[in-house]
Amino acid sequence: MMLSEQTILNTYDKDCDKVYLKKLYLGVVTMANGVEDFYCDEVLCGKTAVEKVLETENTLAFYHTRPFYDVHIVVIPKKHITSLIDFKPEDKDVLADLFLVIQKVSRQVNDNYGACTVSTNLGDYQSNKHMHWHVHYGNRIKFLDGTWC
Repeated sequence: MMLSEQTILNTYDKDCDKVYLKKLYLGVVTMANGVEDFYCDEVLCGKTAVEKVLETENTLAFYHTRPFYDVHIVVIPKKHITSLIDFKPEDKDVLADLFLVIQKVSRQVNDNYGACTVSTNLGDYQSNKHMHWHVHYGNRIKFLDGTWC
């Protein structure tokens, strides 16, 4: 069943921008798991509950839903921006807030554990097409069979 564009606009959180919603309506937003933008599709819209670390008007930091490290936090803008190389000049206030949150979360992890890594991915390395930053510390988590997650 295909939802109408207006139904999608009424259902989704106001922070998921209209360009993204139009792409969703046209059916061009898909990944292997059926979700191209987990953060708009699931987290910001409330379908997937997350443990929040810090939230502002423009930014959300939360513990990764499938952590790869002992401490693994994801920081996202609430506005849909595809990646670091795709933001526009009008996004400068969103980005300023995003980096302040990354700084606060990084400082907290560094203060608690003595170190942390901050990273983002681009292009084919970016499995989720919503700009997001990882703040993590500790050992990489392995599955029971010894392979990396």
